[in-house]
Amino acid sequence: MGERFVGKVLPDEAANAATSPFFEHVIANPHSVVTAHLVDEAGSPTTVARDEILQFFRERLLAERTSDQ
Repeated sequence: MGERFVGKVLPDEAANAATSPFFEHVIANPHSVVTAHLVDEAGSPTTVARDEILQFFRERLLAERTSDQ
């Protein structure tokens, strides 16, 4: 993914355990904070990670917008 990639691994316990039957049977292990494994509570590790992802995209999109002008 290149040198700018920042990988982040959360402990399995941080994931939402109450997922749909699809996730329970097809994706048995916690997978991503932007899927059903998000615990949507302020301050939870998954919400913090999701917000970091969204901030990254905001910064990148705003940087591209200002460079196009």
